[in-house]
Amino acid sequence: MRTLLHAMKQSRKPMKRANPVLISEEDLSSIQETLYLLAIPNMRESIKESMAEPLSKGKDGPCFKNVGSL
Repeated sequence: MRTLLHAMKQSRKPMKRANPVLISEEDLSSIQETLYLLAIPNMRESIKESMAEPLSKGKDGPCFKNVGSL
């Protein structure tokens, strides 16, 4: 088991053994953050719009329009 955990930590790829799946703590945090952000109404659209906008057109400071209360 220790060898399996070490290999998983080094590769950072999910390892499927029967039904359980092991992923690193860092990857789990990333997945949880993504799910949280996508659960906020209009966040997906806001992210897409921001990605399409050139950095030179950015505004001063963060702008979170239509994302509801956090």
